[in-house]
Amino acid sequence: DWERALINYRKDREDIGEKTWKTKHLPVLEGIIFYMTKTKGKPDKSRTLFKKVFYEYKHGRNNQLVGWPSDKPTQKRHMRLAFNKFLDYCCQYEDFPSCWRPEYLNFKDKREEENISRNKRIGYPLTDSQIGRLVDNFPENPIAQKWKFAIQLLAVYGLRPEELNHLVIRYGDNKPKLWCTYQKANSRIKERQLVPLMVLDIDGKPFDWCHNLVQRLGAGEQLPSIPKGQGGGYLGSYLRRRSIKNIWLSICAEAEAEAQECTPYSFRHRYAYYSYTRPFKNIEGNLEKRSTTEIAEAMGHDPETNLKSYARFKNRRLEEVYDLVEV
Repeated sequence: DWERALINYRKDREDIGEKTWKTKHLPVLEGIIFYMTKTKGKPDKSRTLFKKVFYEYKHGRNNQLVGWPSDKPTQKRHMRLAFNKFLDYCCQYEDFPSCWRPEYLNFKDKREEENISRNKRIGYPLTDSQIGRLVDNFPENPIAQKWKFAIQLLAVYGLRPEELNHLVIRYGDNKPKLWCTYQKANSRIKERQLVPLMVLDIDGKPFDWCHNLVQRLGAGEQLPSIPKGQGGGYLGSYLRRRSIKNIWLSICAEAEAEAQECTPYSFRHRYAYYSYTRPFKNIEGNLEKRSTTEIAEAMGHDPETNLKSYARFKNRRLEEVYDLVEV
């Protein structure tokens, strides 16, 4: 009973949010139900079903799409994972015959993985002057001021947009300290204390608004209302469509001139960039660089993930260690 198995599977996977379920699971699962509830010509095993769903199934708003094309490898990978997990559940918990066990559970198409790597956007780190320019141009209306506060927190603390919904203040040493309780599904980091990295003006001094962000949050200053799981989308939409869109679009154009792309995560990329390239003064007053482990902990990564995303910032000393400075 495929339809009943799907209902039970959804109940079992309550951890999957409704939006994720509709966009990354249901499209391919509806294809499975379509073929397995036909009166004639049903697939007889997982391999046959896989080929039908991925290369023949018509879906989309007007059934204008056929399968999942290889030129969209990320989407195809999501659909493949959803397909495999559902069939694996059916065999383990619904007593389906072993012929339905997914043959592709650990399958990775090398061409798709290469396309994903090749098409992955290179995150553009905003400069402090760009952030200062953006913050200075928010209008005085209440909604804009909420987003302005959000931008300031994102920049100074290197937050993911989604983490704006997971900020708490805890007290230690009689001082308010900002913590983030957000945990990514594939991460072992459950929470972390947030540490600031000031946004500097043209004279190298922190903007005034950098100093009291925690106090403002503790005093009840409001952040924009963002639905769970949609932080990046809501932030990007606001930046592109509201009163500061011309400033944001001009910054995006500056990124494009360097063959990079400005996104809502560019505030976080800025934090990573300056963490690696801006030295700090140690107790003795000497300049010192932060370690990868320290930066990873501040950003809620493990060191390997941090290096995978930001190794290009760590290697900014190439000009110094080679002959480019002399040239």
